[in-house]
Amino acid sequence: ATAERWFDAGVTSLEALAGRIASDPAFLTHNQRVMWDFREDFSQRIPRREVELIAGVVREAFPGAASVELCGSYRRGAADCGDADVLVCAVGDLQRLLGRAVDALTDLGFLTSRLTSAHGAGAEFRSVWQGGCCLASTGRADLAEYQRHRRIDIKVYDANQRAFALLYFGSGEEFNRAIRLLATRQGYLLSDQGVRRRTKGRNERGEWVSTWEGPLEEDPSGSRWSS
Repeated sequence: ATAERWFDAGVTSLEALAGRIASDPAFLTHNQRVMWDFREDFSQRIPRREVELIAGVVREAFPGAASVELCGSYRRGAADCGDADVLVCAVGDLQRLLGRAVDALTDLGFLTSRLTSAHGAGAEFRSVWQGGCCLASTGRADLAEYQRHRRIDIKVYDANQRAFALLYFGSGEEFNRAIRLLATRQGYLLSDQGVRRRTKGRNERGEWVSTWEGPLEEDPSGSRWSS
């Protein structure tokens, strides 16, 4: 674990970590370095108004037909947020859409640090960018007061997945666990990309296994999914 490696290296305090970084710039991974460099700003809560302004800048980087919505604690009505969790739903090549938006927002000066880009399982339905942003860095006079760097996640999903992405990223942790457990007990798998039906049978080796169909285009009652 990282903590054990650092302890073995003699890093037992922030002061020791700062000294180690100064003497060995490669001591931290890329993501760790970003979080270290912006630790003071990233640790501050973001007022709702600033979160809305961040989403407004992101909105301008995507096609007009795309939906851009805030999720996370903002959607649950919190007075302030730990980060700006932006959900974009669109049609077409999602990775290309996100790539173009990230390039435009970086050229604007808005995106100031990158944590990771993830495309893993289900990449045909979603694409994700994570990092930091700063409203004042855009050079707009109306945003000049917002000097802090903020954590931002931009998640781009296929428009057909919007209802499930909103449920997954807009609901609290306890509700998410409860609704997914309910789906499992009913023989379904609920995720951020849809619902799949579980069936049981024997595989080619004669073993009993569970397989997952889907994603379903309709709910079990026959009604179309909607958001």
